[in-house]
Amino acid sequence: MVHTAYEVRDRIKSETGYEPCLINVRFINPLDVERVKETIESFDYIAVMEETVRRGSIGEAVAYEMSTSENRCGSRLLHYCVKSEVLQHGSVKRLKEEQGLDADTIYEDIISHISKKLF
Repeated sequence: MVHTAYEVRDRIKSETGYEPCLINVRFINPLDVERVKETIESFDYIAVMEETVRRGSIGEAVAYEMSTSENRCGSRLLHYCVKSEVLQHGSVKRLKEEQGLDADTIYEDIISHISKKLF
């Protein structure tokens, strides 16, 4: 997903001029809670992209930190993860597209959320 995240970030930057920050979270435990809180305070939208199911995910941990943060500042979580724990066999490309985890789908969704602020 890191490659997808960079692709989405670069496309947002080149097509809108907006400068998204990309943070590569390598481990869920221990989660860098201070970094998460800094990000929540600094950005209107937090997009978490991961190839895992929601339960026990980094996105779930970020959502928890957002819900308990005193300085949430109105940040909104956009969580892109596997929607089903049972997947059919197929190519990685096809499975990502079916789950909405391909760069085009994520880009379009993020743009739909932030377009009011950008344009």
